[in-house]
Amino acid sequence: MGSDARATAQIGRRLVTDELRQRGFDVEQIMEGRRPFLAAEKNGRRRLVRVTARRAGTWQTSISYGAWTAGPELRDRVWIFVDISSSEPAFFVVPEAWMAEDIFSTHQEYLLRHEGTRAYTPNSTHHSVSLSRIVQWHDGWDLLNRDTA
Repeated sequence: MGSDARATAQIGRRLVTDELRQRGFDVEQIMEGRRPFLAAEKNGRRRLVRVTARRAGTWQTSISYGAWTAGPELRDRVWIFVDISSSEPAFFVVPEAWMAEDIFSTHQEYLLRHEGTRAYTPNSTHHSVSLSRIVQWHDGWDLLNRDTA
């Protein structure tokens, strides 16, 4: 990850941390492997939060996060996409189980259009997420207060 991407990721985590704290959550940054996450807790309920930020274009991730059927381990996890392309950030709070299934199905549809392999970089695991795929989750902060995400 380049320095611009790291800076964007740090800004995204800071913005999400600030927003969660304003909403009454205790927040700490934790590591899961080499990947930073936020642990957000309120009223005895803890959520693991993956944050992905963008300054322009699409959000960047990996097909390795995709799953045909998301397992129960993703039940209390959310993925917050942060758009910092304008002066006012926008947040999209997505159940991680939904996102895993969406990544999987979107990638499978792509492969079907290209005879079962990536068109340009066959071994790449890169995956982009466009706004149109997650727009329904804009400001979906209430998801964090439900029994399961």
